[in-house]
Amino acid sequence: MIKEILEQLAPLDAQIAALKGSGNDMEAITAHASELAELAVEEDEILRSCGPLTAEDRVFLARHPERPHIDETVSALFTDFFEQRGDRQCIKYSIWHCLPFYS
Repeated sequence: MIKEILEQLAPLDAQIAALKGSGNDMEAITAHASELAELAVEEDEILRSCGPLTAEDRVFLARHPERPHIDETVSALFTDFFEQRGDRQCIKYSIWHCLPFYS
């Protein structure tokens, strides 16, 4: 079901992008404000017709190539992010050898 909805939304998104022009040109947006509003209403109607997601829909959305990823979210939220990982000293030993009370 979600595939059909995305197929219905694709031409509307293309029309909205064409009306907005390149970038966020405010003159182009204000010149086509009524058309953009009508397209937004059409998109809302299509999205409201969507019922609860099926298992197939959830898998489709989870595997969608354009879905947001954590690295994009982190880079948008933080400018100076340092990923801290666990102790790499214990790779060649079992976990019990790394614990101080078993050494």
